[in-house]
Amino acid sequence: MIRIAVNLCCFVLVAALHAQPPAPGNQQPASSKEEAAAPNALQPLTRFNNRQINFLKAGKPTAAHVTIRDWEIHGRQKIAKFPETGALTVHLQSGRIITTIAGKQEKREPGDYWSVPAGAAMGVQVTSESAILHVVAAGK
Repeated sequence: MIRIAVNLCCFVLVAALHAQPPAPGNQQPASSKEEAAAPNALQPLTRFNNRQINFLKAGKPTAAHVTIRDWEIHGRQKIAKFPETGALTVHLQSGRIITTIAGKQEKREPGDYWSVPAGAAMGVQVTSESAILHVVAAGK
């Protein structure tokens, strides 16, 4: 039940923040050295990062660290362990991918939503030219 409430709160945050353009200070530019070394390196665009979010757990408020990022994955990359941590709510905005969560593979189409429990690893393999993932991560 708590997981459903956390996911619902995350979706509300995503909807509210996704409608606004990102603030210039929230973007994390890649250095020119990294771009030259790996043009297809995995680089997130951070939309929101705050430790002051409170959720109710057993009737008591609990602080949580919530991060919202867009991940652009190019060139049919395969990522054995996706670099986000915590309980994840993921939206595939464009492209086609295959995810591996707890050993179970599943094909994902644009517009799909899914969740990854805290502590579980998610692998991603892009099957189209590129993919964009919108990820809400909630953890301690």
